[in-house]
Amino acid sequence: MSRRSLIICLAVLGVMVIGVAVAVAALYSGVDNGTRDSGNGIPDQGRYLLLPAVPADAVAVCCFTEVQAAMGGLLRGFDFPAALTEGMAAGKFKSLSSSKMAVSLHYSGDVEALYVFDAGRSSSDVSDDAQSFMDFMRGRRMTVEFVDCSSSGSERDIVKRSVILASESDALVKSAVRHLQKGISVMDASGFSDAASSVTGSDVIFFSNSHAKMLMPAAFVKKYASNDSFVADFAQWTSVDLAKFDASGIHASVSAVFED
Repeated sequence: MSRRSLIICLAVLGVMVIGVAVAVAALYSGVDNGTRDSGNGIPDQGRYLLLPAVPADAVAVCCFTEVQAAMGGLLRGFDFPAALTEGMAAGKFKSLSSSKMAVSLHYSGDVEALYVFDAGRSSSDVSDDAQSFMDFMRGRRMTVEFVDCSSSGSERDIVKRSVILASESDALVKSAVRHLQKGISVMDASGFSDAASSVTGSDVIFFSNSHAKMLMPAAFVKKYASNDSFVADFAQWTSVDLAKFDASGIHASVSAVFED
């Protein structure tokens, strides 16, 4: 697992574990936590604009309304996010600093992170700012792809946009492009539409509980990793509604989506 992927994984899992504890307490206090009905689809809300570019096998997904806020907040202080934050503070990548972004984790023997950035209206032409941004990421040995989504197989609002895909994994970026072309994404995963409907904020995190057995042994000491089966069976998805994330800490509410 790469260092920056591990950091993101720890952040997601740490918040998730708190959510599980809260949910368990609710169960034993008599709160009704029955199963949810299937969702009627996920609306094209701004916070979910980039999800069609996230492959269906994502084990965790973060949606952020602003690149600079996310890099300087929840992801601050670690390698690529830190370098990107420094560049934006110096006035670089102005058109992208306030754009939406998504970060997803994928497992294939190792955990890898995929970054998805909104690069503006759909166009085959790459702006100077976007090209500079892509060169910056390639300089950090990342695989980067610019995609004009107007020719994708998606039926959602992302067809009106262009995106930049980036990862340390060349295979993951290629997978994201294929999924986008076929119109298949994490939005099609079982239970995800209910998870997406369970949060109301602009910055959100979703964790697939079924993948806990893959991720927890890599992220936690044995004492806590031994709870992976409980976490995996507890719910389909854990949703985290981020109210605030900055130097003072993370303030969030958590909910769980159960299988019908």
